[in-house]
Amino acid sequence: MNPRVGYTLVLCGESRCATDVYDRAVAAMRRVVRSSRLGVLVVAQCPVGRLACGMRSPGPMLVLQPTDARQRPIGPAVRVGPLLADEDVAAVEAWVRDGRFDAELLPERLASLHRMMGAYVRN
Repeated sequence: MNPRVGYTLVLCGESRCATDVYDRAVAAMRRVVRSSRLGVLVVAQCPVGRLACGMRSPGPMLVLQPTDARQRPIGPAVRVGPLLADEDVAAVEAWVRDGRFDAELLPERLASLHRMMGAYVRN
């Protein structure tokens, strides 16, 4: 991970996200944030918005915002999820740990909402 690049990771804490993988997702995101120098974990209400939330399968969602050392945004936020299985949690943990924060590096199923919302904004 680039030591000058940080991130804020916002994990959904609403009931639609509280599936059987939720606790494992929280634990994994805590692990990866604790191992980083400039990572911040926030648990909040739906980070992807009500419209997007209603268009997806139930499961934990998160938004990752790359930041500089002073926690100022330095790139586009990436919407990730829903996390439906332990493999999804492991893939996201590895992606955050890698530190490149490019949605193209995520498995298609985990970045589909990000791509769809990006296309929606462009239209």
